[in-house]
Amino acid sequence: MDLILSTGTLHHIRDPEKVFRELTYSLRSNGEAWVYEFSHDAPWRDFKVTAKRLGRPALLIKFAAAMHGLPRKCFERGYIVRALRRAGVQYKLSYEAAMTKLILK
Repeated sequence: MDLILSTGTLHHIRDPEKVFRELTYSLRSNGEAWVYEFSHDAPWRDFKVTAKRLGRPALLIKFAAAMHGLPRKCFERGYIVRALRRAGVQYKLSYEAAMTKLILK
């Protein structure tokens, strides 16, 4: 596959290391997997930006992130980054307002 897109599912996965391996295995040599997740620990201004983009109240976005998301610290120094390293995959991490974007190659 050239592109795999996942939005708001990573927090449901019990074995992210396995999923990261399977995602990259399914990609063509120049393909990418984009994994998006809300992060409730993003700065408040990021929730305002996301709310404006989605046409929803910022407090609703913050609530959704708290209920269905992963804190950024999981990607930076927590179990997600440990799973990425154990899986041996190439990845890039970025923040798009209240969303955390993980690109696997």
